[in-house]
Amino acid sequence: MTITIKKMFWKFLSLNLFIFHVLLFATEGNDAITPQLACSPSDEHFAVWCRFDNTNYIVQSSRFENFSWTTPVDISSLTKSARDCDICCPATGKAIAIWYATDANSMCIRVSHFSEGAWSAPIDLSTSGRPACSPQICGDIYGNAFAIWRSSNGTNEIIQCSHFNGSSWSTPIDLSSSGENAYSPKICCDNLGNARAVWSRFDGTYYIIQESHFDGTSWSTPLDISSNNANTYDTTICCGPSDHSFLVWREDNSTHFTICVSNFEDPSWSAPIQISESGKNSYTPHVCCNDADNAIVVWSGSDGTNELIHASHFDGMTWSSPTILSTSGEIASDPKVCENSSGNAFTIWARTDGSSLIVQVSYFDGSVWSSPTDLSDLACNSRLPQICCDDLGHASTVWYINNGMYQVIQTSSYNGTSWSIPVSLSN
Repeated sequence: MTITIKKMFWKFLSLNLFIFHVLLFATEGNDAITPQLACSPSDEHFAVWCRFDNTNYIVQSSRFENFSWTTPVDISSLTKSARDCDICCPATGKAIAIWYATDANSMCIRVSHFSEGAWSAPIDLSTSGRPACSPQICGDIYGNAFAIWRSSNGTNEIIQCSHFNGSSWSTPIDLSSSGENAYSPKICCDNLGNARAVWSRFDGTYYIIQESHFDGTSWSTPLDISSNNANTYDTTICCGPSDHSFLVWREDNSTHFTICVSNFEDPSWSAPIQISESGKNSYTPHVCCNDADNAIVVWSGSDGTNELIHASHFDGMTWSSPTILSTSGEIASDPKVCENSSGNAFTIWARTDGSSLIVQVSYFDGSVWSSPTDLSDLACNSRLPQICCDDLGHASTVWYINNGMYQVIQTSSYNGTSWSIPVSLSN
C-alpha cells in the first residue's frame, strides 16, 4: 500500500511539473525559427527570426539595451511569407535586416533599416520578375552595406548583389557567370570599402567555390578558389578591417570530408590548405576574424565514434593544430564562432546527452579555451545556436527550442563575467 501511494505521488508530481513546464512557455504563441544575431563594436545587439502567425512567417526583431531585450516587433509584411532572414549592424544605432518574401505570384529579396529607434517599411531589392532567395548581408562601421542572394534568370541560378552607400541601394548586378548554376552565396566587407562575395558554381560535375571582389567601384571577374576536381560545401567567409579575408569550406576528397582554408592578403588568395585531421570526416565549418587579422575556424569532426567540436587559430602566420572543445563521448554539431578586437572569442554549438539537444559555449581568452558551459534548458531540444560579441567583452546567443507545443526563440547574454539564465524572445 505504501509503495502504491508513493508511485501515485511521483506520477502526480511528474505530471504537474510537465504541465507547469508547458504553461511556462505556452504564452509564447506560434512557432519561431531560424534566429540570427548581429553586434556592433559598441555593445548594440540585434536579433531577428521568422515567426508563424497562422498564415505566414513574419520577420521579427528584438534589440538588447539596458541589459535586457526589447519587446519583439514585426518588420516584414503580414501579407507575404518571409524566410531566411539575416542581419548586420553597419554603424552605431543602425541595423539592416534582409529576407526573402514569397506569395503565390513572386519570390523577392526585401530589406528593412533600423535607425533612430525604429524599423523602416520593407523595400524590394531583387530584380522584378526573377525569383530570388538565400539572402546574406554585411556592413562596415561607416554605414555601408552589401546584400547578396541567389536569383533565377529563367535558365540558370545566378548570384546577384546590391550595395548600400549609406543612403540608397544600387541596382542589382549579376556576379556569377551565365550558363552555369550558382548556389550558397556568402559575403563580407571591411572598413576600407572593399567586399568579397563567394558562392558555389556547378560545372556539370563538381561544385567549385568562386570569389568576386568589390574594390570600392566595381566587382571583379569571378575567380575559382577551390580545386576543380572536388566537390565543396558549407562555404563561409570573413573579412578583417584591412582587406585580409579568410575563406573556409568542407571538401570531399573522395575518401573523407575535410576542412580547407584559403586567406587573402593583397594581392592574391593563398593556395588552399587542410586544417582538419586527415582520415576523419569533418563538417559545418565557421570562421571569424578580428582587427589584428587573427582568425578562428570551428567545425564538427568525427573521432571515429562521435562528432566533436574542433577549433584552429590563425596567429597571423600559421594555423594551429585543432583543439577539441566539446566533451568526449557526446555528439556535438552546428558550431558558430565570434571574436572581438582584443582576440577574445566565443564558440557555441549544440550537444546531445542522449535525450535532448543542449546548447553549450566555450570562451577563448587569446591562448586557451574554457571548459564547455551548458546554456539552454536541459529538458528541451535546442537547435541552430548563433552567437555574436562586441569589443566591451559582452556576448549574446540565440537558439530555438521545442517546448512540446511551439518552437520558441531563446537567448542568453554574457556580461563579461557570467551567462544569464535563458529567456524567451519570440511571442
